[in-house]
Amino acid sequence: MPAPRSGSPPSRWESRSKWMRSSPSRPEPLTPPAAGFAHRGLHVAGVPENSMAAFRAAIALGAGIECDVQLSADDVPVIVHDADLTRLCGDPARVANLSAAALAGKRLFGTTETIPRLADLLMIAAGRTPLLIEIKTDSGNAARLTAAVCRTLGARPGPVGIMSFDPRVGAWLARHRPDLRRGLILSGREQGFARWARMLVSRPDFLALSVPDLAAPWVSRSGLPVYVWTISDAVGRAWAGPRSSALIWEADGRP
Repeated sequence: MPAPRSGSPPSRWESRSKWMRSSPSRPEPLTPPAAGFAHRGLHVAGVPENSMAAFRAAIALGAGIECDVQLSADDVPVIVHDADLTRLCGDPARVANLSAAALAGKRLFGTTETIPRLADLLMIAAGRTPLLIEIKTDSGNAARLTAAVCRTLGARPGPVGIMSFDPRVGAWLARHRPDLRRGLILSGREQGFARWARMLVSRPDFLALSVPDLAAPWVSRSGLPVYVWTISDAVGRAWAGPRSSALIWEADGRP
């Protein structure tokens, strides 16, 4: 993934970011666990990504959990990364076209594990395990999906952060659920003005960046905590650890 250009963002962002940091409506920071966040749970051979088995393994390790959430056809937040089930289940059906019950019957990578609901993860997290929920919007459903996630979380969800590539998710949270910690995921492809505009819309409490983007000069100037993805080996963990607020890891990047 190419590194972003390192030009300074417009001066208006400097004052805007100071206002964001001092805003009384900002929630208290999500305290990342020392073990960081297991990317899509602690998945290994025979334990699929974003499965209940992967989530239980992460909890047993004492790690937080990062997961992907989409909306089923009946407006239930379900935990699945891809927009369709070709890679995960050998089925070309789109997640958005299936009910939560139908998705719960789809086996992941030929195992007995199936696609869980967000509510299923919340039950085992029990308000104690830190969660990073990536909202994966589709066809302009940012408000509907984010609202459904917030309904599922309820008033006191415990240590939870919600993040997305879509800045409209952060904008919705800032307006309707400022108590929840919100993050913006940046791909590294955004140039200076586009990056500034996305941050202005989403009003993030933290950023989620890929490892190559962590060294860009604008990152420290943002004044925001940075969660870095995806750490896949010990070298990456050793380099990124001191330069970030939390690590999102998988495979050999585990602590």
